[in-house]
Formats: sequence, structure tokens, C-alpha cells
Amino acid sequence: MGQMRKVGSHKTTVSNVDGVITTTYHNTPVCTIDTNTREITLRNGGWFTATTRVRITQTITEYLGLGARVGVFQKNYEWFVYSWDDTFDWYEGITVDY
Repeated sequence: MGQMRKVGSHKTTVSNVDGVITTTYHNTPVCTIDTNTREITLRNGGWFTATTRVRITQTITEYLGLGARVGVFQKNYEWFVYSWDDTFDWYEGITVDY
């Protein structure tokens, strides 16, 4: 799969089934992009790591080209999700439109 080169490969798989792109890091589907409903669902499985955030950002950038507009950041040890001009507190399974 040619697109894998921009999404890290260590313990990471990317699948695309019927327009639903899922990046799984270890055993957690960290980023699911549903191109049918135009929604992105984010999870970390309780692992608040830099690599988990990177996999999410890499997936959004690689498959949607929205890396600067939608993603996850950390401030004072807390995670946040940004989507266009909005910022949301992190919670497991948060869904944003794109």
C-alpha cells in the first residue's frame, strides 16, 4: 500500500473498507475516517502517548490533507481535539465532522 509510507508502520495497520479508513495502533483503532458520513472518530485506548497523537495526525493528513485543520494536541498534560475553528476536550470515541 503506497500510502503507508506517511503513516508510521511500527505496530500500526491501516485499512480501507467501503470508504471507512481505520488506523490501528497496537490494538486500538486510534483514527477512523468515514468518508461516507464525513466523520472522524478518535480513540487512544487510555494511552495518552505522543505516538498515539502522531498516528492520528498522520492519518488525517495522509488521507484527508487536513493536518492543520483537524487533529489532537496536548497542553498541560491534557488532550484536546481541534476541528477547524473549534477546540474540544478529549474523550474516548470523540467524533468530529470534516
